[in-house]
Amino acid sequence: THEILLPNLGFLWKVKNNKIRKKCYDIYNLYTEEVRKSQLKKNFTIIPIIFGNSPKEIFKSLLDTLKITNCSSFALVIDMNQIWKLLEKYDDKNTINFFKLINKLKIPIILHANGTMIKRKFFREYTTKHTLFCINAMELFIELFLRGFFDRYRNIRFIFSEVGLSWVNQIYYKLLYYSKRFKSLDNLHHLKRDIGDVFKKNVLLTFTTEIPDKQTLEILSKKNIMFGSDFPHNESFYPNTSSFLTKIKKKFKNDHHSFLKNNAIKNYNLKI
Repeated sequence: THEILLPNLGFLWKVKNNKIRKKCYDIYNLYTEEVRKSQLKKNFTIIPIIFGNSPKEIFKSLLDTLKITNCSSFALVIDMNQIWKLLEKYDDKNTINFFKLINKLKIPIILHANGTMIKRKFFREYTTKHTLFCINAMELFIELFLRGFFDRYRNIRFIFSEVGLSWVNQIYYKLLYYSKRFKSLDNLHHLKRDIGDVFKKNVLLTFTTEIPDKQTLEILSKKNIMFGSDFPHNESFYPNTSSFLTKIKKKFKNDHHSFLKNNAIKNYNLKI
């Protein structure tokens, strides 16, 4: 088995001193590289994380991380809010340089899920926000697609973690329909690629609490789906993980190894 460990640095955003917070991220990324070079890499991989609240900070963090890892990282973790910061200044030179470099190196971007961005007061906020993680994915993917992002950066692959699979069906069929129907009405003439092509070549997803359905597999292709568990957090079936994996094995007799291991090895280009 090979486990990919993603960072849990959420509490660092509560550190008010930006220099201290940046130093914490640097220390963490140095540690990830030490682990990668050690014998421990045979069992698991720790992924570096990008720091920053502005295009300038985010691009600088990318350059620093690539120096540490010698451009050999398996993937980079970026918070969804950071992608929105870049999109808000889409023509900024730091934003362009950031995405151009990722596009050149073909390093997958793991989008870290966070609390839903819907600005409402919920009756049970904690449960509601976890239930609506997929809203973050839907909003961000639609924005990227309609901007023509995937026409401009064809080699960038986003891994949507912790948001499940079911949202893909809704987005796929809506965008397939509206991108043609609203082509003149909403000035979508700049879009070159078909939504189906984008999903198959630029989008990867992890699932934790739902079993992949036939429709989603047809849209994404089997190679783009990977099992993930956010233990010890809530996006996890622990302590009943093994029973869930048994269901996967029974339903996908010939493909369960792909979902549980092989796809991750290929998509992250792991040296195993």
